[in-house]
Amino acid sequence: MQSPHANACTGSGAIATARAILRTEGVLGFWRGLVPPLMGSTAYRGVLFSAYSAAFAACKDTPLAKPIPGSGGLAPAVVVGAVAAASARTAVETPLELIKVRRMLKQPWMTGSGVSSLFSVKQIMELYKGSSATLARSTGMLVTFFTLIDYTQRYFPVAIATPVVGPFIKGGMCTTIGWAVAWPAEVVKSRVQGDTTGALANKSTVSLIAQVARTEGLRGLYRGFAPGACRSFVANGASMVAFQFFQDLRS
Repeated sequence: MQSPHANACTGSGAIATARAILRTEGVLGFWRGLVPPLMGSTAYRGVLFSAYSAAFAACKDTPLAKPIPGSGGLAPAVVVGAVAAASARTAVETPLELIKVRRMLKQPWMTGSGVSSLFSVKQIMELYKGSSATLARSTGMLVTFFTLIDYTQRYFPVAIATPVVGPFIKGGMCTTIGWAVAWPAEVVKSRVQGDTTGALANKSTVSLIAQVARTEGLRGLYRGFAPGACRSFVANGASMVAFQFFQDLRS
């Protein structure tokens, strides 16, 4: 839905897009591009939590650990940790996202042939196409996510401590709100990574967001958000339940 190159989906809503995929590609079309995120999600999710914990811990006993006046107790360390997490996630996720998007659009992601071409400078640069948009998206989403997690843990400890339901709501709700903040950058990221014509090359994320807003309005900036939000709530809610389970098991 986000890509202007997906002709069958251009201008269509989520249901119409699903019907178009089913009609032209069959049931397997819904799983196109599954392998990269399936293989990489463990890595980038693990990296982002590790980066957050390390950066947050490094702020201990510094002014960054003190709450911001008037913020309800939010410490700058939370934001610092979130930015570190976004940077780490971007480094791991960008190539996987590009391959996923290209696979979904039936476009090539390799610049050459053979295993040796995978390690060429040209190929690496291609795999990191859209990294600035990915960083902007991840930063907006994760700063919102970790900030909301910090607030919910301090203001709603009983509800969040409820087995299964608490972690599911915390993970699903906080992440989905984060996606709502970051979705315009997500739309731009998908378009940049799906562009094989070079039309979007050398354009900043901010300018591309402004371009979409100018030509397509708010609807364009939030294209594909409904299915994205549904995916986010279920996937991240389940992830947080699993994360909490193993944290409790370890302790």
